[in-house]
Amino acid sequence: MFIGVLIPVAILGVFLPILSSDVRNLKFSDYEKREISSNIYRNQKWNYDIQNSTSLNTVITDQILQRELPVQNGDLEFMSTSEINEKAYSITTEPYYVSSFSGSYADNRYHFTIYYNDSLIHSLPASINTLSNAVLASRNINDTIHMSNYPLNFFDLNATSTLKMSSTLVIILCISFPLSFYGTNVVRERAQNLLKQLQLNGISNKSYWFSVIFSDHIVFMITLLIIFITFIIYSI
Repeated sequence: MFIGVLIPVAILGVFLPILSSDVRNLKFSDYEKREISSNIYRNQKWNYDIQNSTSLNTVITDQILQRELPVQNGDLEFMSTSEINEKAYSITTEPYYVSSFSGSYADNRYHFTIYYNDSLIHSLPASINTLSNAVLASRNINDTIHMSNYPLNFFDLNATSTLKMSSTLVIILCISFPLSFYGTNVVRERAQNLLKQLQLNGISNKSYWFSVIFSDHIVFMITLLIIFITFIIYSI
């Protein structure tokens, strides 16, 4: 019966060091925060649809946008929406267009329409941040709005699928192995007529079966305890 305890311990003694090593080698990506502004697209192009922004251009001029955007001569263009759409589809190499925006201003309210390049993942927040700071600059406010991105920590769950499957199989094997020894004493004692000798010695059936179940259960619980302790030792 003690084989039902020793074999699971031997299996865990071989498997858990390997599992512990594989778990420690898993890569966990902890990203730092990143400020989102037009500066991250310093070498790209922007478009201000000034033809459809007549009311807005009286407040946010192209000179203000030139100061807010990290652009050089020619990086800020002034094409209409239809013109930028025709040109954007023909661009296959850098510099790309980050966004094209237009807007209106009425009753002290701003309304912006932004067409952004979804292949540049921060193009929309960078455009919103730029326009927000342009609004502040147009009102002679020196403060600026800062926008930051806090990416979630990343852990590749697919990399753990093999570890989880192999761990599950080993644990099931270690638990089921001592269960297979339940009732073996009963079979052996019946085959050797030991049960009749015990009954002749005054052992009642109730006491006999209680002792059989109790002893088998103790072996099983000891095995579970050893498995639990082994996991603690290897910090799994």
